[in-house]
Amino acid sequence: MKGKKLIQKFYIKVYKHGLLASSFDTSKSRRFLHRCRAEKFSDSMKKKVYVKVTYPYNLYDPVLDKEIQGYNDGTYSDSEELLKAVTAFLEK
Repeated sequence: MKGKKLIQKFYIKVYKHGLLASSFDTSKSRRFLHRCRAEKFSDSMKKKVYVKVTYPYNLYDPVLDKEIQGYNDGTYSDSEELLKAVTAFLEK
């Protein structure tokens, strides 16, 4: 990835009843955190939220035998787990 400037990006995908309901991406951590806090969960709605945070550096992947951009991701079905993960992803 020489010549290409790596930036930190944040992605959110919301699934309701197994179908993609909305998606959102930004490069602003404050906007990402606000969007995660705004997600509401209920027992009647089978909702899952997928979040991914990419970092502005590369990691070596021995399986692919090349460098890939560093990232964290996960799927969450309750707001407490989501906010804990997002807080950890945003720590420097």
